[in-house]
Amino acid sequence: MKKEGLLKIVEEFKQKYLNTQEGKKHLEAYDKERDEVRRIFNEIKEKKERGEDITNDVLYKLLPYKMNAPNKQRGYRTSIWGVVIKDIKIWFENAGWQTYDNWNNVANALFDLIRSLIENEDKESHENAIKQFIESEYSKGFQTGFITPILYPLKSSFLVINNKTVDTVRFISKEFTDVELQITTKLEEYIENNEKLKEFINILCEVNQDFSNFDIFDMFCHWMCDKNLGGYAKKIIYVPHEEREAIALAQTTSDPKVLEELYKQHKEKPSVVKIIVNNPYCPSNIKRDYLDYVLNNYLRAYKARLKTYITDWDDLLDAMEICLKVWNPPREVAPVPEIDLEDPKMKEIFESIQNYKQVILYGPPGTSKTYYAKGLAYAIANDQNNIEFVQFHPSYSYEDFVEGIFPEIDQETGQISFKIEDKIFKKLCKKAESNPDKNYVIIIDEINRADLSKVFGEIFSALEYRKEVVKLLYSRESFTIPTNLYIIGTMNTLDKSTVDIDFALMRRFKFFEVGPDVEVLRRILKENGMESDLIEKIVEVFKKIQEFYPLGHAYFKDVKSKQDLKLLWEHQLSFLLKEYFTDLKRDTYEKIRDIYWEGLELED
Repeated sequence: MKKEGLLKIVEEFKQKYLNTQEGKKHLEAYDKERDEVRRIFNEIKEKKERGEDITNDVLYKLLPYKMNAPNKQRGYRTSIWGVVIKDIKIWFENAGWQTYDNWNNVANALFDLIRSLIENEDKESHENAIKQFIESEYSKGFQTGFITPILYPLKSSFLVINNKTVDTVRFISKEFTDVELQITTKLEEYIENNEKLKEFINILCEVNQDFSNFDIFDMFCHWMCDKNLGGYAKKIIYVPHEEREAIALAQTTSDPKVLEELYKQHKEKPSVVKIIVNNPYCPSNIKRDYLDYVLNNYLRAYKARLKTYITDWDDLLDAMEICLKVWNPPREVAPVPEIDLEDPKMKEIFESIQNYKQVILYGPPGTSKTYYAKGLAYAIANDQNNIEFVQFHPSYSYEDFVEGIFPEIDQETGQISFKIEDKIFKKLCKKAESNPDKNYVIIIDEINRADLSKVFGEIFSALEYRKEVVKLLYSRESFTIPTNLYIIGTMNTLDKSTVDIDFALMRRFKFFEVGPDVEVLRRILKENGMESDLIEKIVEVFKKIQEFYPLGHAYFKDVKSKQDLKLLWEHQLSFLLKEYFTDLKRDTYEKIRDIYWEGLELED
């Protein structure tokens, strides 16, 4: 084993997560989960023995749901190992795994499996119980990620195996050992994989004895797979080749990038694609691409057979194709900000933020200012929960940003009283002050669209001198901005509705220009799958337009074809440039139009 590299990662995990306040809370959550699962299991066991219906108890109280607001509001049991994304009945029925009238049997089969596993000691009994469940019609869709978060709290010899475990084991064994170990989330392989995992952990204990406590190893897997924490296991996306494993991953992942990789590899397998597009985190561009793929690779092949029944078959397919070309679905999931700190420009900004605490990224629209701001924020905070995002606008005020006096109605008497309420900036400052070992970042998008003197008020001077105490307007509290709080602003330099930045503010921020970038444009188009010849034509047109207008590269983020280029001009760029140049510079607008249409060889 290459201990040195692994030891470095483990030490980082201990310092930046395990020994932090957040890590301690995570570790405490395991005991709470154990108590909760044991209580629920025993309650269900008693109900079943009394002959009562246990369906909803198993499906909504015993199964581990993801920790999100909708699941909590519906009263589902959210778990540190949450894998169920939404109501399991809706999810599995839409996927075709179960039917509405089967859920009572599914719940009982699940509970009987868990009970049989924890009440028997021998390996043969365990294998037979799993085999019996798998051979039933009620097992469809269920993998170890659903079952083991229930088993482990009930009996610690059954280790949790989910996607995070699989990815972490694969990464460590591949990068730091001589043999790559692969375990899976297949339920039929669980007993064997459970033993493999125990052996693997024993080997890791040579590097860190703490891993003998599976709770800590499981925390390590979480840290390794969370891009906002360590994220090492997710820097390389491993996509299973085997169909059943791909389905298991597609139904449980919440990472759009994983879904995109799965789609690329299993595009020709409808059984896998069905699960990918049914996942709530599936980007719309996958759905659009698959419709286009089916239209051109399958439906047109039936021309000879179906033309007898549908005489205008060709017209029907052509109409579908036109609709698909026009349909440019909105991005439901924002791209994960990833910045390269080895890039000289990003490195300079990153180091300036660390030294000066507050910077502003400025430039024309569409140059990825907000994207870079988020990426820099993640690099500083290492935790998405320590980042706040706010967008300024002309009516934004001190009362929205720092604190204000707001009315409150007494529900019993109906009387109105007024109380002072902390707002986003003050709340984040308090949080940062309470956790001095962590970094916090507030991103202020479109910072120059508000009157900054009114928004910042008396804390204006505290921006420059972090330890200088100021008295807040309403509460009269003594207030300082903590040194572990960073501010990243973005500023649009072309927007006519913006407010001029005064010199006093300029002195308190470091400014970095973010302009149109040819290489970023080239990378965007390449990732969109465009042909290299067309990419170079777009790049040349892009360069020529810069002589007249600083067109941002991000305008091309959804461009995948010539049709998209045409739509981009007709529904975005044309209006943008007309507004900018007005009738006084109509000739400049016409020059840019000619450059665009002729350079890209588009037809009206």
